[in-house]
Amino acid sequence: MIIVNAKLPVKEEKIEEVINRAEVLINASRQHDGNISYSLFQDVLDNSLMFFEKWESKEALDAHMQTPEFIAFGEDIKEFVTAPLEAKIIVGEEI
Repeated sequence: MIIVNAKLPVKEEKIEEVINRAEVLINASRQHDGNISYSLFQDVLDNSLMFFEKWESKEALDAHMQTPEFIAFGEDIKEFVTAPLEAKIIVGEEI
């Protein structure tokens, strides 16, 4: 299993807008082949959002990152972020 933790620092006044725009990406991503889960959380202390994703394989994750909705989301929100996306990709297994 591939686990993704992706921190997205967002301008405080744009958090709700980014969350609203993320709904399209989240709903589509949950339907992508190989997706196990796909969620978005808000850190109340530092105005960042955190995507938490689980994928069956690296190939499934790679395919997801080439989808129109993934690419469009990145383009749509780039003026709302305060720093680049910080993504950590972890290979894990349930025990």
